[in-house]
Amino acid sequence: MKMIKKIAPICLAAVMGTTYVVPALASPEFSRTEEEWAKLRDNVMEYDELEALIHEYNVTVLNNQDNLKSDRGKTRDELASDLRDRANSMYGSISYPDDETSPTYGYEYAAAAGMESQAKSLEKQADELEDDWEIKKLQFDKIEATLASGAQNSMNSYMQLLESRKVLEANYEVAKAAYDSTVAQASLNMVTQADVWNAQNKVQTLEANLISTDANIKKLKQNLCVSTGWAYDANPVIMALPSADINRIANMNPSVDLEKAKENNYTLKIDKRKLQNAASTSTVSTWEKTIKNDEQQLGAALNNQYQAVLQAKTAYDQAQTDLALETKNMETVQRKYDLKMVSKLEYLQAQAAYVGKQVGSITADMKLLQAMDTYDWAVRGLLNLSAAQ
Repeated sequence: MKMIKKIAPICLAAVMGTTYVVPALASPEFSRTEEEWAKLRDNVMEYDELEALIHEYNVTVLNNQDNLKSDRGKTRDELASDLRDRANSMYGSISYPDDETSPTYGYEYAAAAGMESQAKSLEKQADELEDDWEIKKLQFDKIEATLASGAQNSMNSYMQLLESRKVLEANYEVAKAAYDSTVAQASLNMVTQADVWNAQNKVQTLEANLISTDANIKKLKQNLCVSTGWAYDANPVIMALPSADINRIANMNPSVDLEKAKENNYTLKIDKRKLQNAASTSTVSTWEKTIKNDEQQLGAALNNQYQAVLQAKTAYDQAQTDLALETKNMETVQRKYDLKMVSKLEYLQAQAAYVGKQVGSITADMKLLQAMDTYDWAVRGLLNLSAAQ
């Protein structure tokens, strides 16, 4: 069970020494069933609940939603008016000192000048403002989608690292056995001391790689925990990723999906809204060109994502073939080892090769899942363009 898994963000804010206060949940209790809330509040992290975890417990998302509430429904003119009101309030508070001989003259003058500069900056923001509440909401929705996609990528990378560690461990066992063998041969003057040092160096290099990998695994887990509402040092049970569903590829068609991607794309929607809010002819022309460029980029970018899926599928197929061949080789070596026809070192080398192909097969599946999910996110609107705002 989670210990308030979810450190309620209000508590997290206090722990981190910040002064803002955010709501404990993004959604009201009635928005989900008891079973759904129970899953989100347990001490288990599952891939298919990452989006919901980000929505309900990510501090950035919660703060953004709180921010939206204060400006709900406001037009560009209303937001600009708010900025001008703040500027006018500052102007009313400015008081330049008269007595140049006062020991605090320099400080008071700098404070007044700084406040005047801030007021002018707010006026400039008001004059140039193209955003309204709808744009702000789209920007925050894009941030949330980016965080959710990022959490999926982080969990995938975390699992890939755990698998890669198995290869390092297998190679480490081989290196240790090779070192022991080299030391034994050196005692019989069959190899040089340089050979012993080289064997020892391979062991030490793999030890260092294992330490580095463990550090990266820990860092990924901490970041994943914090982004989904746990404390950084929490230890939730992180469940295995779902296997890549190859049938999804048949439903992907960038030519057909492009219209949906255009309709959903956050950057494109933001730019179109800014076009509606543009105050000058030159600004209108700029946003029209930007939108046209967005649409052209989107088609090419979506096709690139689709090609990435096909490449991941090819790599996946090859990894399965490689594993099948290595499995047969391992079975042969196992029989020979049982009959004492191969050495312990030869057996460990074959085992390491087998683990490598086995891990290659598993990580190829994870990378295919990653590629397919990235394509789906692109269709859902999360396809970054160079003109992104």
